[in-house]
Amino acid sequence: MNPKPKKPFYKRWWFITLVVFALLGAIGDLFDAEEPAASDPNPIVDSDVKEKPEEVEPEPEPEPEPEPEIRTYTAEQIALLERSYTDFSEEEIASFANMIRDWDFLSEEDKTLYEVNYLRLKDEKKAYDDEKARIEKEEREKAEAEAKAQAEAEAKAKWDAFVAENSKTLGAGTFYSPDHIAEGVYDTSFTGSGNFFITGNGGLDYNEIGGSYGVSKIRVYITDTAEIEIRGMKVNFVPVQRTPLPVTGFTLYAGFWQVGDEIPTGRYEVKPGRGESGNFFVFGKNNVNEILGGSYGVESVTINVTDGDIVNIRGMENVTFTPTN
Repeated sequence: MNPKPKKPFYKRWWFITLVVFALLGAIGDLFDAEEPAASDPNPIVDSDVKEKPEEVEPEPEPEPEPEPEIRTYTAEQIALLERSYTDFSEEEIASFANMIRDWDFLSEEDKTLYEVNYLRLKDEKKAYDDEKARIEKEEREKAEAEAKAQAEAEAKAKWDAFVAENSKTLGAGTFYSPDHIAEGVYDTSFTGSGNFFITGNGGLDYNEIGGSYGVSKIRVYITDTAEIEIRGMKVNFVPVQRTPLPVTGFTLYAGFWQVGDEIPTGRYEVKPGRGESGNFFVFGKNNVNEILGGSYGVESVTINVTDGDIVNIRGMENVTFTPTN
């Protein structure tokens, strides 16, 4: 009879039991590792460990105030104190200016020593400077007056020469500027009676009857492109300069008049002379076109004029401008 064969050890009950217990132990360790450790509500603090106190930076000690600067006068400057300011040279005047600058930095002892002469020299300096300024002002005003007088004399001589050259009488015919008469402002009068025309004159054209059947004079401005035509009479040209008219009122005659150079800016009531009638215009910023006087015109017109406007009077010799509100 053959003996019964033995089971391998891994099939024996005791080995299987050991394996089961080993697996159960491993599973238990796994669950213990996943649970968080409970915190101790009362941790133990080492009583020997002390908190380090905050370091406090010491306040910086205040810097000592600097000693006031003390200056002294040189021997040459001290010698100046005994002299008169009017005797100083330019270098000594500059040196005394430095002494004034340094005065507040002297010691009290030096101030007491020099004060009387120092204050005397300061007074002398002020009087000297005031007198020097007065003389310089007088000399400057004198030079300006002389220059102005010379300029006026030269301008007058130039104007007198222009008047002498261009005061002339032109008879009937056609004349051109500047060949026959220079550009400028003229008062014209008439010998005889006839027609007077100026064309090509930059918008300042004239068409007047002069003499016994028209006006006795006209204020004209002739440009260097003007063409002058005279019929049936002679025309006398006298150069004039534009001058400001009185702001209290004035009377004008036929021609062109400049606001600003001649007529003051403002508001006026304008009336023709007794028995006169003609056309009245204002050109520029303000525009007026009226017939004054006569059976077809108005007795007066109220106008505003500003710098640059031009007033044109035609056919009348006495047109009165009265300032009004």
